[in-house]
Amino acid sequence: MFATNPAPLAIRRQFSAAGLLRISLDALIAVGALLATAAWFGEPVEGPYLVLALIVFSLTFPGTAYGADSLGALSRDVILNWLVVVVVLFFFGYVSGYLSLFPPKLALVWCITVPVLMTISHATLPFLLPKVMAMEGLHRVADSAQDIVG
Repeated sequence: MFATNPAPLAIRRQFSAAGLLRISLDALIAVGALLATAAWFGEPVEGPYLVLALIVFSLTFPGTAYGADSLGALSRDVILNWLVVVVVLFFFGYVSGYLSLFPPKLALVWCITVPVLMTISHATLPFLLPKVMAMEGLHRVADSAQDIVG
């Protein structure tokens, strides 16, 4: 009975490099900005920061495919989505008592930096991704030609 059920879509589907980049972009930006902000403030990236990075990754992966037509609409969508993540983090941080482990200035800088970086990356992604994919296609053609010749 179980052998006849098809595999779930996530298992059957093979992601391209572009697809993986799109779904992991928000998580990579949020975690990367957290680690960079902690380093900027001279905080050791240890226990609490690693736990926070894991939670942030869990809340932001897979990312959102924004369909905004203008930069203003994109900014609004990014800020609203990020605000939900921040509210969840602050609520659980307050309830658990772990909020006091992070300097308030660091948290503020991180919370402001992430939506700015996400907006910039989502605004430039449609322009940069085709170029990156074209370069990847050239490498694939060159690799396969080399395999055929050599």
